[in-house]
Amino acid sequence: MATSTEVQTLKVVLDDANPQKIADALQQIKLGSILDVVTQTYAGSAVNALTLDDANPLAILSVSVTAAAVGRSGAYVEHDTATAPTSDNLVGTFTINAARTVITFPAGTDATAITVRYLKNVAKSLSDAFAQG
Repeated sequence: MATSTEVQTLKVVLDDANPQKIADALQQIKLGSILDVVTQTYAGSAVNALTLDDANPLAILSVSVTAAAVGRSGAYVEHDTATAPTSDNLVGTFTINAARTVITFPAGTDATAITVRYLKNVAKSLSDAFAQG
């Protein structure tokens, strides 16, 4: 009788945390690169959008506009609707496109200096097959 080998995904192997497989799985997703905070800065002519150096970041940690139109410098948070969250130290919101590659600020922000801190995404999809060794 023939036997079949079940193909395990990276997600299953990581969830199981089997000591004989975990090191290979962590290497495949490039855990070290994921945990390294990326800081991207922009300085130049006035813009209302910024293309990220890495597509589809796992998480955007902070966005600061350090030079812009009057009253537009400060911290921004991601928000996908026109209703902005409120905070004493929050200047505004930004949106990010579906591909998670472009941050867009409200019209009139005219940012000339931006700092974005984010985490890169996994190198392989967690639904990919796990390859041992």
